[in-house]
Amino acid sequence: MMRSVAVVLLLVSGGLAMAANETEILFGPGVPAQWDAARDTNRLNQELSQHELEPEAGALRWRFVSKGPQFNDIFLRREVQSPFTEIYVRARNEGAALHLALKVRDAKGGEWTVPRVAFPAGTARTFRFPIATWTVASWSKDANGALDFPLSSVT
Repeated sequence: MMRSVAVVLLLVSGGLAMAANETEILFGPGVPAQWDAARDTNRLNQELSQHELEPEAGALRWRFVSKGPQFNDIFLRREVQSPFTEIYVRARNEGAALHLALKVRDAKGGEWTVPRVAFPAGTARTFRFPIATWTVASWSKDANGALDFPLSSVT
């Protein structure tokens, strides 16, 4: 089943070190970004029968077909320097229904995530992930229990 997501905008908003209404665009029209699957070709071929990740008119087109794994992810290699109040993702799902979640890696290597949200087929949505919903990922360790900045990536 083809899954195709166009990520149009990824931003962080507000925060302790940012002005109250400040927004930083992490990815969007006119903002270059380095996205990758963090997998070598062999692993991609084992897990996916199709995988495309390409910039397209101020957005990112991500298409994939899984051979079995219940997840697939892509990484935005960009630091987030300051604490934030929430992360927004504006995306369009042109393929099959899926669940969307985000993950970040903090300055001390801890991985933090949010609960998955449904992303129905054929819809466009803006997802909001408030800082209060972020928790240490079940597979990760975080020695001090704090989201330490700068973040090294957004997944």
